[in-house]
Amino acid sequence: MPLNKNAMSNLNIKVITGQTELAQDAREKIQPFLELPEVSETEHRQDADLRLVLGGDGTALQEARHSLEIPNNGLPPIFGIKAGNPRSKGMLLNDVLDLEPDALLEIIRTAIDQKFHYLQASILNGSDETQEILAFNDINTVREAAQSAAMRIILNNETIAERAMGDGMLVCTPQGSTAYNLAAGGKVATAMSTLQITGLISSVSSLVVPDNSHIRFEILEPEKRPQRAETDGRIISRDVRSLEISKSELHSVLKFIKELPFRRKMIQEALRSN
Repeated sequence: MPLNKNAMSNLNIKVITGQTELAQDAREKIQPFLELPEVSETEHRQDADLRLVLGGDGTALQEARHSLEIPNNGLPPIFGIKAGNPRSKGMLLNDVLDLEPDALLEIIRTAIDQKFHYLQASILNGSDETQEILAFNDINTVREAAQSAAMRIILNNETIAERAMGDGMLVCTPQGSTAYNLAAGGKVATAMSTLQITGLISSVSSLVVPDNSHIRFEILEPEKRPQRAETDGRIISRDVRSLEISKSELHSVLKFIKELPFRRKMIQEALRSN
């Protein structure tokens, strides 16, 4: 929801700056905004009304994942300002760096909330150990040997692929649909109430399912065709035997300018990708 004017009279902001030179330059550029009488810069995220992220989508993703360290979604919303590679999509960001301080304040005041749910997964490995993980963008398997990966895919207790072959499988959130999923041949989501299952150079292409779906991957011939599990580009587990994936109730809130909310950004990206 938009921040109200009373809150704006004493807006506490935590600034998170990416590591690139462009992001560091952006930090200097917004200094006049931070010096407005209505704005105060705070040191701790928990004391802020808003987290102002300067950088690319990777910086915004990292900050969204930081929310997982605070229980019950206890951190304030994120307003991302695109300050990374000019060629990057900036799907999680707002292109407002060149605005005057007062105009930026008004843009932030009227920005619209978008709730981004995480994926949750239970991963079983060859030692019968279970690992619980969360992902903002995606969870995927990747083969660890020369042989193709093989797995059974079960959707809501119904087997939809008895033996899917390829390099692995990916499940993504709507916000993750424009990342690894798109590069792997998946589609850009245009609704926030979906998940997507995409094969990585696989006999399975891409399947959009409701976000209340329960997805299970059972690894076949794991000794001959070992697979690892990754989340948001990080290796989580090796020698995977099964994964159970669904939408988590945990979420982060990101804010977008009312002229270009996140769903409209997704539709624009989908049109460009077709």
